[in-house]
Amino acid sequence: MGKVWIGCQSGRLTIYNPKTDITTYLKPRIFKNSTVRTVVEDKDNNMWFGCQNGKLIKWNYHASIHDSDFLEVVKLNTIITDLFIDKKNKLWVSTDGQGLLVYDAGTNTLERQYLQGHGNGTLSSNHLRNVVQLNDSVYGVAADVLNILNINTNTIYTTTAFSGLPLGDILAVQTDADEQFWVSTATGIFKYNTYANTFIKYTQWDGLITIYNSKFVLETSRKMNNGNIVFAGNQNLVSFNPAHFKATKSPPNVSITSFQSFGNFMPVDSLLNLKEISLSHNENSITIGFASLSFMQIRKLTYYYMLKGADKDWIQAEQLQATYTLLPPGDYTFMVRAQNEEGMFSPNITELHIEIRPSFWQSIWFYLLLALAMAGLLYYLHHLRVQRLLQVEKVRTRLARDLHDDMGSTLSTINILSNMALKKADTDHKTAKEYMFRISNNSSRMMEAMDDIVWSINPVNDNMRKVAARMKEFAGNSLEAQDINYTFHIDEDAKDLGFDMETRRGIFLIFKEAINNILKYAKCTEVSISMQVQKKWFVITIADNGIGFDPQKQVAAHRGNGLKNMHKRAEGMHGGKLDIETALGKGTTLTLKIPL
Repeated sequence: MGKVWIGCQSGRLTIYNPKTDITTYLKPRIFKNSTVRTVVEDKDNNMWFGCQNGKLIKWNYHASIHDSDFLEVVKLNTIITDLFIDKKNKLWVSTDGQGLLVYDAGTNTLERQYLQGHGNGTLSSNHLRNVVQLNDSVYGVAADVLNILNINTNTIYTTTAFSGLPLGDILAVQTDADEQFWVSTATGIFKYNTYANTFIKYTQWDGLITIYNSKFVLETSRKMNNGNIVFAGNQNLVSFNPAHFKATKSPPNVSITSFQSFGNFMPVDSLLNLKEISLSHNENSITIGFASLSFMQIRKLTYYYMLKGADKDWIQAEQLQATYTLLPPGDYTFMVRAQNEEGMFSPNITELHIEIRPSFWQSIWFYLLLALAMAGLLYYLHHLRVQRLLQVEKVRTRLARDLHDDMGSTLSTINILSNMALKKADTDHKTAKEYMFRISNNSSRMMEAMDDIVWSINPVNDNMRKVAARMKEFAGNSLEAQDINYTFHIDEDAKDLGFDMETRRGIFLIFKEAINNILKYAKCTEVSISMQVQKKWFVITIADNGIGFDPQKQVAAHRGNGLKNMHKRAEGMHGGKLDIETALGKGTTLTLKIPL
């Protein structure tokens, strides 16, 4: 229309016509004395007003202005802080509590409302300052932080402190010709670089004269037709051309300024002269300092670094250093580059090659030795398994032999004697009775041998406590029948000893043979039996007060063969020893030693 509309307090409007230099004052009744906070014109030259009392009012364009031309579109229960018409003639209403509302300026209908914490289009706050349009799809919303809204994807990105977000709420947001956001806060004017995702502060060092204190707060903004941006508030105004603050050159290459390993500084000049920094395995926590040597751009550069071999992508630096702890041995390349506020990177990537040497236990030789040790262990376990299988096979063979030899021969004898007894039963009762007696003896021996075999293979009898009980039972039954006094003693530390099946059987057979020899040849009245542990030996001692014998002459052939078998059994028990002390008229002492 060519006229300037100004909203005032108490529901007043001021209209200035630059052509005629005439000012008109209005006070429409529809405003009800509420302060007009913001005024905007749509594409159809209609005027929109946002009020302190939450009223959104529209004036439909006419040549003349009357109260009847003002229409209340909606009454919100909050303050309307700003109105904005975008390129599609959509009216964006910023509020101080109900988020952001979007109206069709032609039909006056509400199309969308953006609130805090509601789906993908989530604002950081419902208390907004203003909205601006960056391009056809992206809008900037001033709130506690800068909210960037994409209407195509219906998502909102909120800036964070990691982007260099200034302290305090965003008071106003505006855009420039290069599609960058400019924001005003209580601490100054900042440009938000949409390429680098960073905030850059501009001060008098950059030629932008701004003085911030409690009386100088820029809480509104406009973009002029000539491209200048204006921030204003509290009777103060700052106007500048954003093109003057655009970087035109790439930032200088980044320099390595420091190198630490576990907090110990290393001379940078010497390190940079090396093709590669070589560190030991216990120097694997490092901190690398870096900076681009540009005084004018020192606060406007963003650094990105990556340790090739450890990182998969570039990392934006929060400080001018990168720290890596407990790096594994290997070759690494540290790379760093700088980016200015226009998104331009330094011409070259600064690189630093680092080698962390492995310790002995991390070297290939150690792994080879470990593999050989594992192979040896596996072979040893396999050997033990084979030996165990052979031992089991040996036991099975021995059991089969015992069953065949002892049981088979005894049963054959019983069968022959049974047939002979049957033939003599009617004609020769005396001979038949003798045969029956022999059958009874053979049956008893077979049962006893069978009992010994079953007892020896039963795993319940693995400890010496069970072996000693059977030995005591056998000795008692045998010696008491001949009126021979005996003592039987086993030490406490010997009771819980465990032996394999063959050793257990050998011990019992040697003991049994010794008791039988005492019964047959010793002619004694007392027998002493003891079992004890002596250092690394299990010792069994059997002593009698009988007539003794001359071991050199081996008085009886049967006894001589029995002694040989006893010695052979003792040696078969892991190198056991059998000692016999005897002399004519002095009794006999048998000592069996089995290594533990």
